[in-house]
Amino acid sequence: MNEFASISAPHRVRRCVRVILEGLQLIEREPDESYWLAAALHMAVYAALIAALSGYDTAKTEDVVDRHASMKSVSIGGLMTRVGMKSYLNPPERLTLTDAQKQLMFSLARKRNSLLHAAGPLRVATPEEIETALMIVKHTICDAPSFQESLDPLSITLIKEAVARLQVRFGILA
Repeated sequence: MNEFASISAPHRVRRCVRVILEGLQLIEREPDESYWLAAALHMAVYAALIAALSGYDTAKTEDVVDRHASMKSVSIGGLMTRVGMKSYLNPPERLTLTDAQKQLMFSLARKRNSLLHAAGPLRVATPEEIETALMIVKHTICDAPSFQESLDPLSITLIKEAVARLQVRFGILA
């Protein structure tokens, strides 16, 4: 069942912001070689994409729910596509990902699934996956949010600080 189908867009953004913060805090506690990094990064990216699509006053539940299974959230692939479409987001909020960046996020999703569902070998997140995931969170939440920061200013400030610390930790140029 989709928890997002029954809540308003601003409430969905607030919930996503808190999930992102939780994911980033988990990443900060885990060593670089931890399998949990992939799961936490995936969680943060997924929530960031949903928050981005839920931020406008015109946002609808259908923007984040699968059209073919109304009680299921859109896949990460669908979310990545939608945040790059002008029918969903305007510049500067719109985020067009390259095919290579999308493939990195699909790889991250497979690693998360392997860990959580025992669906394959466990692998750690690569530096490229970490960089792309943090770029998505940074763009959608820190640099060009589609929502008013007043929805949860403390959490958003903490996310900005966590992203900056993680970029330093992983050697990513801001």
